[in-house]
Amino acid sequence: VFINQQKASSVLHRYRRYNTGYLEELRQGNLERECIEEICNFEEAREIFEDDQICRNEGRGRVACSCVDGYNLLEDQKTCEPSAFGSSSVLALYICHNLTQFICSQVYMFSFDRKGFCEGVMISDKWVITAAHCMDHKPYTVVAGEYDTRTFEHTEQPRQVLRVFRHPRYNETFKYENDLALLELSPPFVLNKYVTPICIGNSMLTKYLLKQGRGSMSGWWKLDYLQKFSNTLQRADIEYVSQVNCRQKNETQSSPNTFCAGHPTFVKKVYQGNSGTPVATERNNTWFLTGIATCGAECTGDKPYNIFTSITNYIEWIHSFLCYLLTM
Repeated sequence: VFINQQKASSVLHRYRRYNTGYLEELRQGNLERECIEEICNFEEAREIFEDDQICRNEGRGRVACSCVDGYNLLEDQKTCEPSAFGSSSVLALYICHNLTQFICSQVYMFSFDRKGFCEGVMISDKWVITAAHCMDHKPYTVVAGEYDTRTFEHTEQPRQVLRVFRHPRYNETFKYENDLALLELSPPFVLNKYVTPICIGNSMLTKYLLKQGRGSMSGWWKLDYLQKFSNTLQRADIEYVSQVNCRQKNETQSSPNTFCAGHPTFVKKVYQGNSGTPVATERNNTWFLTGIATCGAECTGDKPYNIFTSITNYIEWIHSFLCYLLTM
């Protein structure tokens, strides 16, 4: 049903963005106000773009592309790629110990008694992300570049933990909700082909990666048949599982902030001591962090799937928190 403008305006009142009693020149330029409600001319366009230049590229008549927030313009000046912080695509091509690059981001954490108890992953040269409940043990040393814990391979970089920041909504009563912590290290790691931060994409990219169905996890997990921890860094391909399937098979409640995953052919459980293990997914030869191991046998028993904290809903917290600390 269509009615004329006068009758429609009596029902829906739309306030125009001009003639509000203020000097328009003092207000932020607005496309709707300048070029829809008013006559679009050079002056109105100048107010929108806040630029006196009609053309970019010095007026040579070439198209100039730009990207929306969360994407970066690539060198071809035509392609947009999701922005991420962490390792660069150059470092992502390194191979360490014949394993994939994201393992170069893995760290091993020692407690005061010098026994390994948790794992984590580098997101910069001085920051590591891990499970918040691991901080009950008060980590003493974080080691990057580790592969075989029995030998010194001249690739290891031990660092002291300077500060610990658990997620503000983490509650020890519900240990596996908001189960993330950031560790500040001193001094920073020296980045090389054995020690490389992992990438963290934006929320949209991370959701997309989780929908791909497959990822990889790494760690010094317990070997079931020996009932002892592996001395060498392991890697396993895993499949992401739907929340419905997880609840049915694990017989446990899952959270929107977590996801389930398991090995496609056999189960590698994240036992106590492997909390903080990273899960990553590859895209365009770059590994992106998608999850952190939070719940192993202590809450899933012999059920088939491990539970991981999904990075998706925490990317803004990670990014804003680190930016805040840099300004202090």
